[in-house]
Amino acid sequence: VQKFGRMGDRYRGLIVRLKDADRAREAAFNLNANLEGDYRTRDWKDLNENLFEAVRIEKPIIFCVVFLIVIIAAINISSLLYVTVVQRFPDIAILKTVGVSRKGILTIFTLQGVLIGGGGVFLGTLAGVLFSFLFQVLQNHFGLLQGSVYRVDTIEVSIEFRDWIVIAVTTMVISLLATLAPAIKGARIQPVEGLRYE
Repeated sequence: VQKFGRMGDRYRGLIVRLKDADRAREAAFNLNANLEGDYRTRDWKDLNENLFEAVRIEKPIIFCVVFLIVIIAAINISSLLYVTVVQRFPDIAILKTVGVSRKGILTIFTLQGVLIGGGGVFLGTLAGVLFSFLFQVLQNHFGLLQGSVYRVDTIEVSIEFRDWIVIAVTTMVISLLATLAPAIKGARIQPVEGLRYE
C-alpha cells in the first residue's frame, strides 16, 4: 500500500486498542501531548460523534412518542370509566341511598382509574425489561448488528432508573387526570336519577 501510494516508508496511521475503551479519550489526549511532529489522534468517540449526536437528539423524541401513547391510553381509560359510570347508575344510586358521600363515590372511580394506570405501568415495565434482556441475548448469540453496516457491532442495553421514574410518574399523573371527569360525573348522580328505570 505504501508503494502504491508512493509514501516511501512512512506509516499513514496506527490503530491503538485499549483494554478499557472508556479511557480512549484520555489516551488520545496523552498521545497528542507527547507526540512530536504533525500527528493527529482521534478516539472512537470522535469517530462516532454523529451517531452519539443522533442518539442524544432521539431521546427526547422517543419520550414525546411515549407521551402521546400514554395520552391515547389515558383517553381509553377515561372512556372506559365513562361507560362504567353509565352502567353503574343504579349501583351508584343505591350506594348514595345507603349513605356513601360524593367524595366516597369520587374516590371509588378515581382509585379504579389509578389501578388501571398502575397496572399498565407495571406490565409495561415488565415487558420493557424482558424485551431488553431478550435483545441482549439475541445480540450476544446471533450478532444482530453488523459492524460493517452500522459502524457498531454491539449495543449495550442500559435501563436508566431516572428515565423510568419520569415516565412512570407522568403516566400515573395522566391516568389520574383522565379519571377525574368520569369520577365527578359518577359522584354527581342523584339517587332518584339512578333508580328511575329500575
